[in-house]
Amino acid sequence: IQTSCSLTGAVLNLPFEIRTAQQFRTIRIKCEVKGERFIAWETPSREASFGLPAIESINITLNQASGRLRVQKNDHYYVLVIEDVKVDDGGNYTCRGSEESKSFTLEVDCNHGVKTPQRLNYGQNGTIQLELSAYPPLKYHWTKDREELTLPTDGKVMDPYSGSIRITRVGRDDAGMYTCRAVWKEGRPMETEDSVEIEVFVV
Repeated sequence: IQTSCSLTGAVLNLPFEIRTAQQFRTIRIKCEVKGERFIAWETPSREASFGLPAIESINITLNQASGRLRVQKNDHYYVLVIEDVKVDDGGNYTCRGSEESKSFTLEVDCNHGVKTPQRLNYGQNGTIQLELSAYPPLKYHWTKDREELTLPTDGKVMDPYSGSIRITRVGRDDAGMYTCRAVWKEGRPMETEDSVEIEVFVV
């Protein structure tokens, strides 16, 4: 438990350092603030990458909600409410008081809606859609027709955010059975993995 006590008797408490949320659910995080003024919950920021825009940190206060995020007050607790949790919600959140502040990391469990089979148009640019994501980001391991697929290679590049494969000028040999093994929290005690198969046709 993270607790800070100042010389003035102020207390700011968070009950954990890491919390895992399921995508599309609602999560509530309690921050206890006593003897000082609650300022805001500060959301994560993220740099732009692979065509994805940067995410700026914002402050969520009792009087200032933001989309799916808001703060509720319950006695000495200032509860951060995140509705319809998305992967983009993952990251470090900070509960700020007038004297103390404490942070925790929100991890977002993986969820996917993989479509199979998929069709790519010959001679055009195409994408094998995986749409399997989580926070912290997954590690993706692709095979094609049971042979390891090293990316990037031969006009193929993988989106590190979703795991999808983008192909420049689709060829006949791009058809086949693709398998992706996605590992979450690789090398950590809570490591989990998911495996999906996608049959790809070139038309």
